[in-house]
Amino acid sequence: MAKKKARKEIKRLKKSIKEATAANLILEKRVRKHKKKLAARKQQIADLQDRLGRTPPSTEVKSSGIAELGDRDGTSIASRHRSAWKQHSYLRDRYEFHLGAGATKERSRHLANEDLKQAYGTGCGFTEEELSAILS
Repeated sequence: MAKKKARKEIKRLKKSIKEATAANLILEKRVRKHKKKLAARKQQIADLQDRLGRTPPSTEVKSSGIAELGDRDGTSIASRHRSAWKQHSYLRDRYEFHLGAGATKERSRHLANEDLKQAYGTGCGFTEEELSAILS
């Protein structure tokens, strides 16, 4: 009778070892997959930092609101429109906030433009003429 119990116990332990080994293999695969993703992202970051270091700072004036056709910098027209709409909405919200705080229209435009530059980067600002056309 003790032999039978020992065999059952051995069989149960072998089964649990198989299950644990299978789970361990699955986790090891996931770890390898995540390491690959991490290495790819690190490489992408290194490439972008390298490109950032090589390119001279741009001093060109931002063009008017006319959208160019086709893909530019890997972004579609729709995503550029979405981005522009988000920036416009943010600019409008900040303008109304500064107006509500008691600033004049001109000062509110300027402050909203500064907020936009801080939130979206210095390349996203507008000229005074564009601000007066957008925020009238």
